Amino acid sequence: MVITCQSLVGAFMRKLFIFVILFIFPIVSFADDEDIFDMPLDKLLNIEVTSVSKKAEKASEAAASIYVVTSEDIRRTGVTSIPEALRMVPGLSVAQLNSHKWAVGARGFNEEYTNKLLVLIDGRTVFNPLFSGVNWDVQDVVLEDIDRIEVIKGPGASLWGANAVNGVINIITKKAQDTKGLYVSTSVGTYDKIITEARYGGNVGDNVHYRFYTKYLDRGSTQRTSGESSLDEWDMGRSGFRVDVDNFLNRENNNFTVQGDVYLGLESSNVESTIPMASNIGDDEIFGGNILTRWKHPASEKVDITVQSYYDRNERHSTIGGEIRNTFDIEVQSVVKMSEQNTFIVGGGYRFIEDTVSNGTLLTILPLSREDHLYSLFFQDTYELIPDTLSITAGTKLELNDYTGVEYQPNVRMAWTPSKRSTFWGAISRAVQVPSRVDEDGTFAAANLGATELRVVPNKDVDSEKLYAYELGYKSQVNDDLYFDISTFYHDYEDLRAGEVVSSFFDGGTLIIPTKNYNTGYGESYGFEVSADWDVKKNWRLEAGYSFVETHFHIDRGHTSSTFEVKEGDTAKNRFNIRSYWNITPKIELDNSLYFVGNVTNNGIEPYVRFDTRLGWKPTKNIEASIVGQNLFDNKHPEKAVFIGATVNEIPRSVYGKLTFRF
Repeated sequence: MVITCQSLVGAFMRKLFIFVILFIFPIVSFADDEDIFDMPLDKLLNIEVTSVSKKAEKASEAAASIYVVTSEDIRRTGVTSIPEALRMVPGLSVAQLNSHKWAVGARGFNEEYTNKLLVLIDGRTVFNPLFSGVNWDVQDVVLEDIDRIEVIKGPGASLWGANAVNGVINIITKKAQDTKGLYVSTSVGTYDKIITEARYGGNVGDNVHYRFYTKYLDRGSTQRTSGESSLDEWDMGRSGFRVDVDNFLNRENNNFTVQGDVYLGLESSNVESTIPMASNIGDDEIFGGNILTRWKHPASEKVDITVQSYYDRNERHSTIGGEIRNTFDIEVQSVVKMSEQNTFIVGGGYRFIEDTVSNGTLLTILPLSREDHLYSLFFQDTYELIPDTLSITAGTKLELNDYTGVEYQPNVRMAWTPSKRSTFWGAISRAVQVPSRVDEDGTFAAANLGATELRVVPNKDVDSEKLYAYELGYKSQVNDDLYFDISTFYHDYEDLRAGEVVSSFFDGGTLIIPTKNYNTGYGESYGFEVSADWDVKKNWRLEAGYSFVETHFHIDRGHTSSTFEVKEGDTAKNRFNIRSYWNITPKIELDNSLYFVGNVTNNGIEPYVRFDTRLGWKPTKNIEASIVGQNLFDNKHPEKAVFIGATVNEIPRSVYGKLTFRF
């Protein structure tokens, strides 16, 4: 015991020493004549966002819990994927499952296919209706081309629709005119073996701007607890383009955009599981592409019209099944300036989804093909009761879908800005999560116990899950150097789907015990999120965030569930992160990130601390070199199992070097 205690104390002291050196030592730095960013804190906090109300507004005055991950945050934290960048957002739960899978959730729900979080890239929805979730492995871009990631914690369904229940993530890339010239970057490391990106941007005349890019990723495996490889390598290649036409058709402020991507990848998924049929499930072959157009047309001085459409194709094939999915979406939106104090937004859309699935060892979906239609209409009115001080926003989205029929999702928000540097806000919302294709058509072989088989069977009468959300928040820029944001919430859930055993039967001598999902669950979650930005010196910034969430789920009287209660343990109650961006000299940067995650009970995940560091050097304005270390406190640690019953993969310590050229 003495040796164990000494080891623990020694490990703690080593981590404390590193923390002091890397987070506190910059106070005495000698290079204080260079701003850490190109803009001071007050300008950074006035970044305009569009995700809250579908019109531009200052993030510091928006009546929502919104957090913006900037392009500089992405560069200086050294992350190599979009899910890794989301770790810094208070209120989001990010857990890596294996080399190419993540669970990303908000406010108490966090699974591989989190069905209550809507994700968009440049306005294109990437939420997959097969399982109701996001395949994060195919949501990628050149990270250099991301302008910002706007994250709403809390419902956004009144504008964005069903499944925007606990949050919205909107990934917005830069305009083509902001990515001119040649950009080439190559990273080589122990885990991310190689990441190569190349992009070229230019213009034709004064009004047409374009860029083309290509990217390749080769990532190694995570590890078993034993130290052996998990054999879950990941290879992915993608290419794309964007063209922006300003003053389209020779009309001022009439802008047109067309952009698209194609990708091809191979993933290994050598899962160890207590469910024999789920072990060694082989490789995933993935292919897809998309094309999006957007036309912004000023119909008059007071009316702006936006028409957006996209086509998305996704293919995924493996031994457990596959899908080919085609999605076409079109939406029209009009922003009307009714008066100086009143802005009205109205819009509507149509989405067509056609899929063809192939069944495998675990999942059977019938019928094999299906077509779904989604019609939507939304409107929202913002009225300034006191100009520039007190405003109220009310609106709703109406949707007609093929699963549950008509859904309504209203929202009321109020913002009080007593000064230019502080905002109080509150919101009451209703949001829904509609069933997935698997919920209605899928049979899942949960376990084969010899003469007994456990199955999850479909329920075509399952209804949508409902949320009634109540939020309050306060944002304040205390002075020129310090800003903080706090939000609290109470979420009341109704008609949650819970598995219940139904009548057993024999099939060829095998006893089949089926479980069917019914809307017999309800529950609540509550908590708060805090973030702060502090310009300690002109060359040093600290950013920190903390979130707490408590969840409780229940079953209606007279019903039982063998699967529902484990949802309470999906998410760590406590999460904390702090990041330090330090310009040692105008050409040398030292950046450090520390993340703490509490225990995740349903996987037996103990609390862990992740520490990343980045040392960057800019010998010229066109060349940048950096070395990045990730997960440095542990040689490996687990974050979450792919599913209950699967062996938890462990994320290894890694180091990579990166060389970037910009011309």
